[in-house]
Order: sequence, then C-alpha cells, then structure tokens
Amino acid sequence: MTVTFTDMPFNAPNTREWDFGGWQKSAVQNSSHTFMTPGTYTISLTVKNSLGGNTTSRRVYVR
Repeated sequence: MTVTFTDMPFNAPNTREWDFGGWQKSAVQNSSHTFMTPGTYTISLTVKNSLGGNTTSRRVYVR
C-alpha cells in the first residue's frame, strides 16, 4: 500500500525530514512511502528554519 504524506509548512522551513522507520527517510515536502505488510507504523516529520526546529509523529494503520 502506497501512502502520500503532505507537509503543509508554517514559518517557511529550510529543511524537512520524513522518517518512515529504520533507514527509510525522505527530504521531499510531500513524500510517498510504500508499506509492504499490514501493521501499525509511526511516521515522523522534522522541520527546521532559522528560528529552530520541531518534530511531530503520527501513527499509520495499514490493513
């Protein structure tokens, strides 16, 4: 199952990093990831700009 994640930026981030677990990462603003097996996954997005950075995480349920 392929899922697209959308980063709706606030305060113009200079960098971003999606973390799909393990070594699977992406710096693309709106990134897609293919999950090969059903399960619960935690996806994180870290953004940074001249004011600092922030990380948020969400669970994805793949059936």
